[in-house]
Amino acid sequence: MSRKQSLKSGQDFIAFLGDRISNSISKEELRAIYYAEFKGRKGFKDPSFSSVVYALVKSNKAILKQEKIYLNVKPQVPVHCDQPRRPRAPQSPHTPGSGSKKKTAKTLSPSSAPSTPVTPVLTPKKKLAAEILRKLKLNRKKMTADKGGIQITSDPAAIGGKVQFTVERLKELFLIRFHIANKGTHCVNFTFYTALHNMHCFTLEDERRVTRACPLFLSPGESYEVLVRYTLKHYGFFPTTMYFEFCADLPGAVPFCIVRDMEAAARTPLAVELGPVSPYKPYKVVSYRRGGRMIVEGVPPERPGVQPLQSTLKLGNFNYPKYLKGLRLEDSESPSTKQHLSLVKSLLDAPLKMKSYAHRFHLLLHLEEVQMERDIQNYDLHNQTMTPDQLNKKLLTLRVPGVAENRPSVLRGDCLKVTKCGNDDTVYNGYVHSVELDSVKLGFNKRLLQIFFPNMKFDVEFTVNRFSLRLQHRAVDLAVKHRLEEVLFPSGAAVATLPMPKLRCEAYTHKVNAYRSLVDE
Repeated sequence: MSRKQSLKSGQDFIAFLGDRISNSISKEELRAIYYAEFKGRKGFKDPSFSSVVYALVKSNKAILKQEKIYLNVKPQVPVHCDQPRRPRAPQSPHTPGSGSKKKTAKTLSPSSAPSTPVTPVLTPKKKLAAEILRKLKLNRKKMTADKGGIQITSDPAAIGGKVQFTVERLKELFLIRFHIANKGTHCVNFTFYTALHNMHCFTLEDERRVTRACPLFLSPGESYEVLVRYTLKHYGFFPTTMYFEFCADLPGAVPFCIVRDMEAAARTPLAVELGPVSPYKPYKVVSYRRGGRMIVEGVPPERPGVQPLQSTLKLGNFNYPKYLKGLRLEDSESPSTKQHLSLVKSLLDAPLKMKSYAHRFHLLLHLEEVQMERDIQNYDLHNQTMTPDQLNKKLLTLRVPGVAENRPSVLRGDCLKVTKCGNDDTVYNGYVHSVELDSVKLGFNKRLLQIFFPNMKFDVEFTVNRFSLRLQHRAVDLAVKHRLEEVLFPSGAAVATLPMPKLRCEAYTHKVNAYRSLVDE
């Protein structure tokens, strides 16, 4: 093994010794403990004792003199990121009549000593950290939940297993207190705790210096406190994960862990000034929009300067089948849903050919439209008020936060559906006449303008402009109609001069004819 691995095993061995370390200890005595108790751990491959001593001496962690070893380090809790810990001053013994009150666990007495000896199980630092972080990604709720009768609270309080705070000034001390309480009916050993990320902006403290070699015995009703001292020296975001390990004082008990996240943030004055003006609203499940309502069409914006062209090919609606909107994998037990799911899956999994080209791309466009409708429903507004426009009294102005960042995406000519709060039997379609910084101007039917009064409450639903989707559907049909198989799926059998379909632009033809008429005159 390398010297680095030998040094790591030596540091783990020092932590394993715990309180058995004195100022000087015999080399033979340490060798006997190393081979009898430490090196025999199951699942770990440690170097020889001489390699460990050599690595400790070369790293100035120990001094070898006359068959005695003088250790230059104190036993610390083995942390996964070499996280520094601040040693506590030795506590003076308390007399029975001192009357001092402690918030931490009671001093152990012979009667309260653990009945089952706790065998320390040392795990390599990086390996344990990687394993815990992997489990957090798989089942975060289980890892952060209180279990085994142990309840962990914090000050400031954690929300969803995460403690978040923001400091106003740099180099300002901030304290986080973790209160560990045994709420169960059995005694529990608090064996280990550490941070899983390499952060030098905080230190960990506890009165009894809990380690796996020196666990803390918690009787039912007892509590203990772990202190985290944060001192941020730079602006930024500093997250870390606290790992607490326990083991019930029962024969054959298996250790369990509880995880808490911490997030510290220090923002510059400019970042505070540019911060959000309203709290973040997490994603919410969109309720189903009821159909069968009376729709009152609004007034779309005018299109000045555009000459009306005669439509030679009608643009179809291409509405998607109703079953696609309710098609979900979690409802696959239903016979009808199971049948539709199998048909959709078989069509999407089949190889792309000209025979199934139209069906497949129509289905993909329908699924995209369903997803677009679900996405834009996240921006629906409730209990909103509108104000008459100052320049055009026939328009109403609606405030839409985030419209400047396309959240939601609203363009001129789009349709917004508005219903009166408490009465959704009538839907008023309002068409966007203009989009401003954080508001839109809508044109409604005069029926709504006649009943409108100030501070009138409305529910607003955003819709998807289907014009581009309808054009894509028509393009799919035209590709099949004009037999563009050799264009879409070229093969070696195609002739060199493939006749292309005659395509023409109606707007260009109209302008050419107008120009010729002017020249002839």
